[in-house]
Amino acid sequence: MTALTVVYKDAFAYVTIDQPGEAVNTFGRSLLDELDQLINTLDAAPAVQWVVVESAKKGVFIAGADIRELQSATSADDVAALISRGQEVFNRWAALSAKTVALINGAALGGGLEFALACDYVVVTNADTVRLGLPEVNLGIIPGWGGTQRLPKRIGVLPAIQHIVSGKPVSGKRALAMGLADAMVSAAFGQASLNQWIQSKQLKRRCPSRWVRVMTYLPFFNSIVRRMVRSAIIKTTKGMYPAPLMALDVVLKTHRGSLRDGLIRERDAIKALVAAPIPQYLIALFFAQESVKKQVPSGITQRSIHQVGVIGAGLMGGGIGWWFINHGQAVRFMDMSWSMIYKGYSAASAIIQKGVKRKKITAREAMVMRRRMTGTVTYLGFEIMDLVIEAVPEKMALKQEVLATIERHVDEQAIIATNTSSLSIDDMATCLKNPQRFLGIHFFSPVHKMPLVEIIPSEQTSPDVVADVCRMVIANKKFPIIVKNCPGFLVNRLLLPYVNEAIHILLEGYPIAKIDRIATAFGMPIGPLALADEVGLDIGLHVLTVLEAGYGDRMMVPKVLDQLVTADRFLGKKSGMGFYIHTSKKTVPHDALYDRLSINQKHRVSPSESEVIRDRLLLIMVNEAARCLDEKVVASPQLLDMAMVMGTGFPPFRGGLLRYADAVGIHGIVDRLTQLAQRVHTRFAPCSYLQTMAKDNTLFYRKD
Repeated sequence: MTALTVVYKDAFAYVTIDQPGEAVNTFGRSLLDELDQLINTLDAAPAVQWVVVESAKKGVFIAGADIRELQSATSADDVAALISRGQEVFNRWAALSAKTVALINGAALGGGLEFALACDYVVVTNADTVRLGLPEVNLGIIPGWGGTQRLPKRIGVLPAIQHIVSGKPVSGKRALAMGLADAMVSAAFGQASLNQWIQSKQLKRRCPSRWVRVMTYLPFFNSIVRRMVRSAIIKTTKGMYPAPLMALDVVLKTHRGSLRDGLIRERDAIKALVAAPIPQYLIALFFAQESVKKQVPSGITQRSIHQVGVIGAGLMGGGIGWWFINHGQAVRFMDMSWSMIYKGYSAASAIIQKGVKRKKITAREAMVMRRRMTGTVTYLGFEIMDLVIEAVPEKMALKQEVLATIERHVDEQAIIATNTSSLSIDDMATCLKNPQRFLGIHFFSPVHKMPLVEIIPSEQTSPDVVADVCRMVIANKKFPIIVKNCPGFLVNRLLLPYVNEAIHILLEGYPIAKIDRIATAFGMPIGPLALADEVGLDIGLHVLTVLEAGYGDRMMVPKVLDQLVTADRFLGKKSGMGFYIHTSKKTVPHDALYDRLSINQKHRVSPSESEVIRDRLLLIMVNEAARCLDEKVVASPQLLDMAMVMGTGFPPFRGGLLRYADAVGIHGIVDRLTQLAQRVHTRFAPCSYLQTMAKDNTLFYRKD
């Protein structure tokens, strides 16, 4: 079966892209070959004056290159050959004597947009699904099929660089405003509207103004742009990702030259990038995201979730409520007082208002979203809820009382859920008459930013309920990870030992700022002690106490943390003081803690000591991650790594915690953990799973 179908009518050839058996269209060798054959046909048809290309896939024009082919390439030369093939075909398409039009009614990303740029005209519809972008930097590479060459000529060098190095797509309206699109037509009458534009001779090619074009040839232009953009890239990426810098370099070195030379430099840049492991890691994470759908049980009910109740309208409850209304569900808050209901409304409304301010939503859309929220101090209206989530404080007795009350007020088909970060789902289920419809849904804070959701079934949860909730989470644009019920579940079970270890290190006298800098130099978005302050030392203490009760001495909580929380003034950012002192103007390390705790602070840390600190912070997590795999807390290393990247900000360029472990080497990790167990504490003793891996000479990622 072919992916391209052509209908000839008068002087027009209407080409429809619809790859059989695929949810989206992607450019791989097969589609490139088919396009090449079509070019031969069109070259032999002089009567054809216009070629219009559109997609039969709903919401997608062409989603980009087929990443599977990029992943399966065995060498940088194989990747270069694929790049050269795409460049060759797109150049032939651009050289057609007939005028070519890309009619875009959905996502045109990566190679999809590069193909559109090889057309004479780019026309978008007014559909909300239209997105145009070159996101290749998110996979550790740069556009390779002419994106670095054709985009600057369409919208100008500086806007093109900014678009490429950010990797962020733009809407159809924005594409039209910036000159990336030549026209916009009605989505309902796309082809007919386009024909009118063509026949009336109103379709004109957009290009940068004469002044913009002249400015790019000024002697100082390249140096100013390089300095300005490079500084912004380094600030954003901390220099950890080479692709944006490579894209900047390619555009600035080629925008004044020939297309042929520019394409060669573009190809060679990608070849150099894929020789390093970062693209492999980022592509693997991309496929890990795709694998989320495969972990969802098939289910048979497939119930729809439209009405959602949220019990506990605090900051977290308000964030959860926003997430639902942002994706079309109606939310009813319930709490003990109207003042608490107001807090939930305010939390959700503040996120909505940020969306308006940043022009992500319109004022009208914001008004519609707010109208989806209602509140009650009783359970009035909860009989029609499809899903009810409690988000009350982390106290088992309180949660059990609330859950039992919920069950009395909802329909027997309604799903009941708890948002808990560490408490046992099995223990909570004991208070319910029908525990088959109950499970944990653990959102990460802040809800509007964190893409991960842990789904925790109890021993009695119905697979249908798990499937229904997972489908809902995916439809609402988050990533559900199904994890086994255990203290801390997955992410907190791995992350809290990292924070806990940082406190142990501080108690040995090492500087607060130095401990955090070692973590951020590795690539973590925030240091462990700064993270503790952000979350709240009281909340961290509660979760660590649950972990210590569940896992014993290896999760032992330093007594000093309890002392700080008991003092009440030392709760972190919310009290203005924790491991740091937080004011409206600045945040500085709380060095007075050392005197308060009778610790002799070290003012110098040698490189070898820094290395030990780094290993203590990271290897404590690797050890626990191995236990999680052994206990089948999560289904695969891929899902564990994705959870760590999305739930903790573990640096994507390292591929995830277990990719990092494989890169270091399991033998080396076991040896290092053994040394730390002997010199620091037995909590570092390598688990049996790691020891077996070292003995068998295996890796976490055995097959790739």
